[in-house]
Amino acid sequence: MEFLGKIKTSLLFPGKYGTLTAEAPSRAIWYLVKLSCLIALIISLFIGLSLNKEMNNLINLAKKAPDFSFSNGQLVVKAKMPLVIKETKNSFIMVDTSNNDLNSLMVLSSRRKDSLIVTKDRILSREDGQVKITELAQFKSLSFNKEQLLKNSRLYKFAFILIPAILIILLDVGGKLVGMLVLSLLGLLICALAKRKFSFTQIRIFCCYALTAPIILSGINWILLHFSINVPNFGLVYCLVWLIYFWLVISSPDNQPAA
Repeated sequence: MEFLGKIKTSLLFPGKYGTLTAEAPSRAIWYLVKLSCLIALIISLFIGLSLNKEMNNLINLAKKAPDFSFSNGQLVVKAKMPLVIKETKNSFIMVDTSNNDLNSLMVLSSRRKDSLIVTKDRILSREDGQVKITELAQFKSLSFNKEQLLKNSRLYKFAFILIPAILIILLDVGGKLVGMLVLSLLGLLICALAKRKFSFTQIRIFCCYALTAPIILSGINWILLHFSINVPNFGLVYCLVWLIYFWLVISSPDNQPAA
């Protein structure tokens, strides 16, 4: 509950940040780590679900496909190309590991509502009019054949969710801590120019809590990107929101250091 209370105070009451400076700086940093982990976990859930869906498509395709192998980011299928797995009025599934032009494959898939086309280095999926291209090069570390894929499908699906989640959390938390230090130095400069006499420890604590809104917005931005909605210049928005909160904090009479 204390964690949720701090989120509420950080978002709605920047004038009360002064009460938080009585805490040890480590508690403010721990708050930042927990908030970053929470947002990163939500982001990784969306990414994991998307990757899991791609994995399900691949497994369903593998069950109907002839012998194949995947290594170094490329798929090799032992059959005459192109290989149509399924073709109905509303769906189309095809494998084509030849060197056919990618654009012609996209045109072909656009004639059906739901389509899936696998080339030697890409997966093209079309659902409700939205086309998505997955580059197989991002899975270069994976190596398997049809038998191995079907035998270990549950393990692969679990790994597709767990590994991205761990990487996203580690990278996101590390990035937020580095960003906090950089913004603390910027905050020190702002305080010097505005003639606000805060210690660097106080400024670091202010920065940790002033990052609450930008971090939450970054999570929302990731979710929007998942649905192909791009917010222009989000990095600038991120910094601007932090700057507004930081200025409100150091300008509040309740946060001023004792004389």
